Amino acid sequence: MGNKRVVENIGSYIKDQIKNIPYTKIYVGTDSQNKDTITHYVTAIVIHFNGNNGGHVIYSEEKVPIIKDRFTKLWGEVTRSLDVANFLKDDCGIPVQYIDLDLNSNVKWDSNKVLTSAVGLVKSSGFEARFKPNDAYAVRIADVLCK
Repeated sequence: MGNKRVVENIGSYIKDQIKNIPYTKIYVGTDSQNKDTITHYVTAIVIHFNGNNGGHVIYSEEKVPIIKDRFTKLWGEVTRSLDVANFLKDDCGIPVQYIDLDLNSNVKWDSNKVLTSAVGLVKSSGFEARFKPNDAYAVRIADVLCK
């Protein structure tokens, strides 16, 4: 979390957060940055309370040897988000409303080359995808935490 407190049981923690707050939504998204000899991934789980009335973030970080290939690095973001969303759904019984993708629908951006495949994978896994320039909150938060 932002205060660097470690959450031991994510499922129980999220269930406790949303227990008394109706209309809570869960979003998952991952961003990455290359720094020196590593690729730094941050995956964020956003617990969005009552539509627009605040929220809470849990995140994880992973550092791997640098991934220079853009497609491979972006695909790593997609699969990390999907792994977390599947864990929340299958192992914890927590519905995920959106997987937010750090991909752009505008063809002028390189990430657009990954978009169709990523959205297909997300949808075939039973989730809805959001992507730039639309409201991909979890990716925006992951971006800030990744820098």
